[in-house]
Amino acid sequence: MTISLPNELNLVAPYLYVTNLETIDVHVASIKKLQVANIINVADGRDTAQDSTIHLYLPHTQYNWFPIPDEATENIVKHALTFVIPIIKRNVEAQVPTILHCYQGKSRSIACALVWIIQSQNIPIDQALKRIKLSRPIAQPNRGFMDQLYNYSKELMGRKRVFIAKRIS
Repeated sequence: MTISLPNELNLVAPYLYVTNLETIDVHVASIKKLQVANIINVADGRDTAQDSTIHLYLPHTQYNWFPIPDEATENIVKHALTFVIPIIKRNVEAQVPTILHCYQGKSRSIACALVWIIQSQNIPIDQALKRIKLSRPIAQPNRGFMDQLYNYSKELMGRKRVFIAKRIS
């Protein structure tokens, strides 16, 4: 069965969708068809779990809110690794979808998705961002997030090279 999804709800990695706040509020029927396990809101400000009707329509979906400011100095990698990635990992292992969103679906949510893709697919930041932009062209983490993601990617790739070198020697 093919599910018709709104253009703003984009599959960026297996079992991981990224969108914006409005899509969550407006396209509940499409989200329900996906049988989403978790909706993760990384926008700061208001807790949409409290002022949205989404729980009335998606009683089997857990709504997680981790308010992250969209500021270049905010440690997005730490927030993603601490709060967001464990949920995505659990759902991917169970083969159930997760939706990740912020207000516009282009900076915070994309940065968190990039941490997941870099880590789970063992690819550098430039490749991970290209993959995301194929399905979500508006993806544009702020400059500070990109610097952090670059350093995180470099660190992981460096560890991978050291591990491979130790296995060869």
